[in-house]
Amino acid sequence: MAVPALDTGALLMMASTYAETHPASRVLVNLARLAHAQAAASAEQLVEMVEKANLPDGVLRIAARPLSVPEAELDLDPTQRRAGWLDLLARSDDLARRCVREVSNWDAGADLPYSNPQHVEGIESTWAFKWTERLIPTQRTAAFELLAQAGEPGDALVDPDTDAPVWKSSDGDYTAAMPQRLPATAPLAELILDGPVWIRTADGKIYPAPRDSYYGISWGYGGSGPGSLALLVDALLDDINAQAPAGINGAPEGLEALLSRKLPNRTVLTRAQLEAARCGEPVIIAVDDEDEDDA
Repeated sequence: MAVPALDTGALLMMASTYAETHPASRVLVNLARLAHAQAAASAEQLVEMVEKANLPDGVLRIAARPLSVPEAELDLDPTQRRAGWLDLLARSDDLARRCVREVSNWDAGADLPYSNPQHVEGIESTWAFKWTERLIPTQRTAAFELLAQAGEPGDALVDPDTDAPVWKSSDGDYTAAMPQRLPATAPLAELILDGPVWIRTADGKIYPAPRDSYYGISWGYGGSGPGSLALLVDALLDDINAQAPAGINGAPEGLEALLSRKLPNRTVLTRAQLEAARCGEPVIIAVDDEDEDDA
């Protein structure tokens, strides 16, 4: 059997603690099958490469060939996958923590409701301070495997507005898992370019900007970060509960151009400005140093 990249033993042991039809069991078994299928296919390709090299006799001998494993696909819809992982994230046993580590290694937690950990300075800005003030203590569950190693000293917190875990280290630093979508009930009012990027909704609430499990979001240059942020803003202007896009290309040109500008930290972009940029209209932003804005 080819050795998979994941600890499939942990996945299958955890699956056996649930009924066969439970979303957690199904998502764990599916992930184990994917890992074994990928490992077998990779091993087969490696053997083929060696055989095609036509090495002289006696130079190398293939000692074993991988067992054949059927191809596997993600055969569960995203809602079931997310439901399964939500159940596992809320557990506090060691086996659940191992499973969360494995899915994080597999695809950075694409099926989790939050991932992509970000450092947050609580005193960096008014928005960050307001966010840290609402955090509440919680039990250290498997979700915190996304943020801190087992045994690491610190405090387990949760953002009650998004349910995302936050780890406060012993020296006072915050690391937060970023939500992949917002549970907001009011439309986007402002985009705040800070570390991290923040969203203010029309009812005055502040949220860390949602993001995909893989791509980061940023501004101030021509590249993937502003491209990803432009896609996100385009989606949130239409639907504040939209899933963070898993891509970097395809946003309206005016919106991407705006977010590629070298705007200072803590720049606040209003909904009107964002909508104007999306329509290709000029957006004038006052900055303290004219060199900061190359538009």
